[in-house]
Amino acid sequence: MSRKFALPKILGIPSQEGIEHWFLPNPVTTLNSLRPPLTEFIERADAVGVFPLNTDTGTQLHREALVYQYGDQYLPSFTLMVAARSLSLGAKNIEVKLNQRIRLGLEEVNTDRHLFIYPYFYSDVDGRSAFPVYSAADILKGVTPHESLRGKTVLVGLFSARNAAYLDTPLDHTLPPVLASAHIVSALLNKDLITRPEWAEGVKYAALVLITLYLMFVLPRFRFGTGMALSSLLLVILLNAHFISMIAKGIWIPLMLPALTLVLGHFILGIKQAIEDKVSGIRQELSESNLMLGQSLQSQGQLDQAFEKYRKCLMTETVCDRLYSLGLDFERKRQFNKAAQVFQQLDGQVRNFRDVDQRLKRNREMSEMVVLGGGGGGGGGANGTLILSSPGIQKPMLGRYQIDREIGRGAMGMVY
Repeated sequence: MSRKFALPKILGIPSQEGIEHWFLPNPVTTLNSLRPPLTEFIERADAVGVFPLNTDTGTQLHREALVYQYGDQYLPSFTLMVAARSLSLGAKNIEVKLNQRIRLGLEEVNTDRHLFIYPYFYSDVDGRSAFPVYSAADILKGVTPHESLRGKTVLVGLFSARNAAYLDTPLDHTLPPVLASAHIVSALLNKDLITRPEWAEGVKYAALVLITLYLMFVLPRFRFGTGMALSSLLLVILLNAHFISMIAKGIWIPLMLPALTLVLGHFILGIKQAIEDKVSGIRQELSESNLMLGQSLQSQGQLDQAFEKYRKCLMTETVCDRLYSLGLDFERKRQFNKAAQVFQQLDGQVRNFRDVDQRLKRNREMSEMVVLGGGGGGGGGANGTLILSSPGIQKPMLGRYQIDREIGRGAMGMVY
């Protein structure tokens, strides 16, 4: 049966040699099985076309395949053959060039590269179907005049929802398969087809890249309200471009994926921003608590514990001031190595803060002198006075007293 009604003019059939055909997509829809009509129909039929069976009610219909491959044969769709017979054409008048086009007689059918059409569905008029519907029983009984069917293309099919799986269409209601086929055949004959040009895929991916870049680099720079307004504007632009091009120009540019990416991306970034704001608030509270505790410990002379608390704080100007003050306190206690650690911590967080670079260098030098026995804490040793008068180093404190200079020394000790 398939060979008798197959399309004879097929151009551009891909080669089955080599391994290329395993990786390249099939140019047309492939059928794994066929359910042929009754033998009585086949014997008397001028043409037979493939009618896809949709067994699930609510199946979406927004495009139609005009050519199917079954084995090594290429078969026309039911709607394509009905349109051809309406023009008094047969299968021999249909020329198919795979991955490119279909020519019906002298006219080229507007398909995509996989030979799908995107038909226009006609709206109802005053609550009545765009196509007249007659009951087969009324015609057989003579209730419907035969003259109303003369010279018309008539489609016969099941109409009851109990017997036919209704299809979702771009209209605001579902249609039985026979009526949906009437819309598609009429769109084919009247050339009421929505175009999906080759460059439409490029536009889709370009829009997707731009939306991704917007979500990654632009949106995070704005506040919530400004970002919402900007995303809404972009969404309106995408939707208008999609529907205006389809309605006014009959061109389908698939921009729903970029639009969905924009909505989901904005939603995810909004949740992320809300979580970060919450975490930031908690970190701010912890930072303030650690700062207050560090100040208390520093005022009590517990400098090491104060340093641990300051290191847990967010680096603000106040924290920088407290770290700087802590480094000076370590200098006054002649703990030069710890003072160097504080100034190094401060220098790593804020560059060029006051004279931290110079103090870090001096404290490292003084720490090395102490380790090498050059003096320590201003106590005994030849260089004790040198440490007291070293420029850029805080003078030591003894309780609430500042040690200014040495005023004498003897066998038992020194006097400051």
